[in-house]
Amino acid sequence: MKKILSLLVLLVTTLSAFALDFTDYRKVTLGSNTPTESNDAKLSVTDNGDGTYNVTFNDIININKDGSYTDNYGTFTFSNVSGSKSGDVTTVTATDVTGTVSGGYGITEFTKGNLSLKFKDGKAYATMAATCTVWGRDYIFDVVFGTDEGFGGGSTGGGETGGETSLIVTVKENFQSTEGSSWGENVTIDWNTQKLVASINLANTGSDKGFLGVTKKGEIAGWNNYGIIFYNTNGSTVQGYAPGQPNNANTNQVTKGEDPVRFEISKDGGVKCQGNVVISAYNIAHLTNQSEIVVGAADKPAGALYNYIKVVSLDWKEPTEPEVTVKDEKTFNEALYMQDQKVADAKVVVKEMSDETINMSLKFGENEYTSTELTKGTDTKGRTTYTGKVANGDQTYDVAGVVYEKDNVARLYMTLTTSITTVVVGENPDVVTPEVTEVSNKTYTSNLRIFDGEEPVVENAEAQVNIIKYSDESYKVTLKEVNILNKTQDLVFVGKAIVEEVPTEGVQPLTIMAKSDEATTTVFGEQVSGTFEITEVSADEIKMGFSMESQNFSYQGEFNYTEEEEPEVYTNNLHIYDAAAPETDLFQADQAKVEFLATETGEFKLTLKDVTLNEKTQDLVFTGALPTPQPGGQDPLAEEGEGEVTPAEPAMVLNATADEATATFLGTTSATAVFNVIMNDEAETENDAFALTFTITAGEKTLGGEFNYKKKTPDTPDPELFCKENYVADGEGFEWDINVDWDTQKIVMSIDPSTCTGSCEDVIGLGAVPTAWDNTLHLYRTSADQQLQGYFQTSAGNNNTGKFAETAPFLVEVSKAQGFVVNNEVKIASSAMSYLFTLSTVKMGTGEGANDKSRATYNYVKVVDKDWTAPKDPDTGINATTVAEGEVEFFTVNGVKLNKLQKGLNIVRTADGKVKKVLVK
Repeated sequence: MKKILSLLVLLVTTLSAFALDFTDYRKVTLGSNTPTESNDAKLSVTDNGDGTYNVTFNDIININKDGSYTDNYGTFTFSNVSGSKSGDVTTVTATDVTGTVSGGYGITEFTKGNLSLKFKDGKAYATMAATCTVWGRDYIFDVVFGTDEGFGGGSTGGGETGGETSLIVTVKENFQSTEGSSWGENVTIDWNTQKLVASINLANTGSDKGFLGVTKKGEIAGWNNYGIIFYNTNGSTVQGYAPGQPNNANTNQVTKGEDPVRFEISKDGGVKCQGNVVISAYNIAHLTNQSEIVVGAADKPAGALYNYIKVVSLDWKEPTEPEVTVKDEKTFNEALYMQDQKVADAKVVVKEMSDETINMSLKFGENEYTSTELTKGTDTKGRTTYTGKVANGDQTYDVAGVVYEKDNVARLYMTLTTSITTVVVGENPDVVTPEVTEVSNKTYTSNLRIFDGEEPVVENAEAQVNIIKYSDESYKVTLKEVNILNKTQDLVFVGKAIVEEVPTEGVQPLTIMAKSDEATTTVFGEQVSGTFEITEVSADEIKMGFSMESQNFSYQGEFNYTEEEEPEVYTNNLHIYDAAAPETDLFQADQAKVEFLATETGEFKLTLKDVTLNEKTQDLVFTGALPTPQPGGQDPLAEEGEGEVTPAEPAMVLNATADEATATFLGTTSATAVFNVIMNDEAETENDAFALTFTITAGEKTLGGEFNYKKKTPDTPDPELFCKENYVADGEGFEWDINVDWDTQKIVMSIDPSTCTGSCEDVIGLGAVPTAWDNTLHLYRTSADQQLQGYFQTSAGNNNTGKFAETAPFLVEVSKAQGFVVNNEVKIASSAMSYLFTLSTVKMGTGEGANDKSRATYNYVKVVDKDWTAPKDPDTGINATTVAEGEVEFFTVNGVKLNKLQKGLNIVRTADGKVKKVLVK
C-alpha cells in the first residue's frame, strides 16, 4: 500500500480538501447607501473535496456618509456551492440561495443570495448580492471583492486599479439558468465608453418568462422603475418594458427570429434587439446614468442559455468568425498506471472541434490534466492516434495515444511522459501476452498463528503454506486447511510483488499484494486484501508475516515464527574493577541484576544490568556460543557437580563478544569477555545459585569483576583499601583518588599540624573536586591562633564550624553515619553533607582559593570499615600512631597529642615503642 501511495505522490500533490484565504479591495453597498470601500478585506474559500465549496465574506461593514459610525453586519457564508475548474481558474456560482450570517446585530441568515467567484494562485474576484432583515426591514447587500483582471475580463474598478473600463468584461458565458431560479450579477460600466451586449438562446424557454433584467445596483433584476426587463412571450416573439416610463416603454411583441437573440444596450442607442431599436435612449436615461448596475432575471425567471453577457467598448462588433463547436466527442474510462502499478481510475474525454483542433482532458480523483495542442493521425494499422502535450499547472507531459477496438468497444491506450516518469492510461493493444506458466511451486511446513487484534484465532504447529510464482511475475499464496470462522478451508490469495526501485544490501523480504480468490471470498463473505512479507531462510524454509483485511475486519498472522525466550534474572552483589589495580572498585552494587539466556540453538546472551562507569549508566550485553561438551567432560548447561569436573572448577567458561553499544560505552570499537559461570544447586535461594567471575577486554583496558561474591569484613582496615601513611605535604599541593562505599565504609585521618607554616592552610579538601568551594569539605588551619575551622558549602549555607582548638595530632572521621567528626566531636552533621555521600570516588587534596596549600603531616588517611575504631596503646590508652625512628611523641593523660611537654603529667612514647610518664612542675 505504501508503494502505491508513493506513486500517487509523484503525480499529484494532494487529493484532499483545502482552505484558501484572500486579502484584497472590497466595496459594500447597503441598499441606496453610499458604498463602503476597504483595501484589506478578507475572503475565505474552502474546497470540500467533493466539487463543492464554502465561500465566506468576512466582516461586512457599512460606514455612514460622515464616517461617524460603522455598522458590522457580520460574516456571510455560502455553503456547499458547486464549482468547476478550467485550467488554473476555479469558478463558483450560486443563484437565489440561503446562507448563514454570524456576528453583528443578531442576523443569522440571508436569502436570495447570488454569488459569482473566480480564484487562482492567490487571487480572487467575487461578487455577492443577498437580502437580510435588519431592524424589521429587508436590505439588499451588494459586495464586490477584488478585481476581474487576470480572469479573462477587464477591471471592474476599486482598489488601486483606477477603475479602468477599456477591456471586455464577461458577466456570463455559456450559463444555463434554471427556470424559477432568480439570478443576478453586479456589473460596473462606463456608459460614455461602453455598452452592454448579450446573446441568449430561448428555444427551450417557456412562455411569459423573464429572461433579461437590467436595473440599478441595490435592486433585483425584476420589475421595478430603475431599469428594463424582457420576457419570452411565445416561441417566436419577445416583449420588453422600461417600467415607470410612459406606457412602461412597452415594446409590444418583437419577432426574435432564430436563436441566439442578441441585445445591445447603450447610452445613445437605447435598447436594440436583433439589431433593431426597441426602447429609445430617452426611456433608459435613468438606467444609463448609473455606473453600477445589476444584470439578471428575477421576475418569473426563465430557463435560458446565455451564450454571453458582456460589457464591451462602444465600437465592439459581433465576431464574424464562425463559432467553434464540438464535431466529435469520445469518452474513455481506463485504469491509470505508474511503474506497472494501478494507482487510479481515469476518465479521458477527447473533443474534435470545428476549427480542426483537438481538445483533451484527463481526470482522476479531483485532478484534471488538459490539452488543446493534440494532433490527430493514423498509424500503420489504420487506427486513430493523438500526439502532443498535456499540462496541469507546472507539469507538462509528452502525449502519445491510440484508439483501438476490443470486444466491440472503443478503447484508448495513452502514455504521458516526462524526463523522470511515465504515466500509462489503458492497456497496450500491441503487447503480445505470453502464455502464463508456473516458474516455481513450493510447499513449506511450519507453525502458523493468526490474530484478531491480540486474540489468537488460529494456532497450528504443523501448518502448510504453498507459494506459486508464475511467468507473468504474479503469485498465488495458499494457507492450507485453515480453520477459521468455524470452517476449514484453503485460503488462497493471488497478486503481484512490490518491486523495490533501488536494490538494497542483504536479504530483503518479498512483499506480495494480493486479493482473495472466489472460494476464499465466500469464506469471509467479502473480498479480502492480503499482504504477505516473505523472507527466504533457505531453499526449503521461509518466514512469513501477513495481514488479511477488508472493510469489516483485520487479521494479522505469522508462519514459521519463533517464540521469544525469557532470560533467567539473578539479583546479587556485583563489583567491577580495573585489572591493573584490583584494590579499587570502578563499580559496586549490592542489588545488581544479571540476565542470562541460553538458547536451544546453542547460543547465549549475558547482560550486566545498569552498570555505572565514568558517571554513565548502561546495560553491558555480551553474546556467544555455548561450549561444546568434550568427551568425558560436562554439558555446557550442567550445574556444578553434575558433570565430571571437580566441584572447585567453574561449571562453564564462556567466551563472549560485546554488542556495539557496550563496546562504545567502554570506549572502544569492539570488546570481548571471558565469564566463569558457577552454578550451585545447593544454594539456599535461586539468586545465590548463580555466580560469576569475569574479565572484559576493551582495547588496551582490562576490567575484572565478580557477581555473587563474599565481601571481606575484617576488624581492621582492609589492606587493599586506600591508605596513605606518614605523608608530609610540601606546600605544592597534592590530590588522591579515594574509592569508598559510604554504606559500609568511612574515611579516617590522623593529622599533625605542627609542620604547618602558612598563615591559613587548606589542610583538608575532600569532594569531587578538592579545590572547589561548593559541595566540598574543607578544614583550614590558621597559624596565628593555632586553630582549626571547617566548612561544607551547599545551596542552604556553608555549615561553618567556627574556630576550635587544634591538637597534635587531631583525629578526623568522615562517615555517612555521623558526618564530619574531629577528635570524636561532630562538627558538621551528615545530613548537611549528603551530596558527598553520593560519590563512590572522592578526591582528597588542598589548595582552595587563595589559601595556602597544606604543609601538614598526614600520619594516615585511609578507608576503613564503618565500625572500625582506632586501636589504643594497651599501656596508655592512647590511640596508636606511627612514629618515625628517633622521634618522641608527647600526649596528655587523655591521649591528646602535644607538641612539647607541658606542666603536669605527660605521657611520652619513644621511637622504640616504650612509654613512660613524665611530670613537669
